[in-house]
Amino acid sequence: MGLPPGFVKYGGSILWGAMVYGLVATLWPRPRRRILGLAAVTALAVELFRLVHAPALDAFRLTLAGQLLLGRIFSAWNLVAYAAGIGVAVLVDSCLRHEPAREATRVPSADNPVGRCGPDSGRIRAGVWSRRGGLRCGCRCSTRSR
Repeated sequence: MGLPPGFVKYGGSILWGAMVYGLVATLWPRPRRRILGLAAVTALAVELFRLVHAPALDAFRLTLAGQLLLGRIFSAWNLVAYAAGIGVAVLVDSCLRHEPAREATRVPSADNPVGRCGPDSGRIRAGVWSRRGGLRCGCRCSTRSR
């Protein structure tokens, strides 16, 4: 097919890492950091589990299910591929989930007595750029729309 060698070798591991994140997010709906942590620990545990060799495990690893679930040999590069897959899954999850941003720290001032953020307040401390355009702070206001 003419795919790059790195993609052929580690593409499945990248997808596997994304699948682990997806499964954890589906089965254990928690904040994204906890899902990320559990997915990373799961991927690490499965890769380290490849270092364990018992006759029954080795026989299972020779089957298609064993190859897909457990793999056959340990590779530190697979950990990098898992991290890449989990990272891509986190980005996709961030785009699909519409969670409110963290609460911004708003400090009242003379021209902004209630501590609201906006284009004239000058007090936004935790802002992110939104896809619709404009800086959005934790209180969901858009500086562009005001």
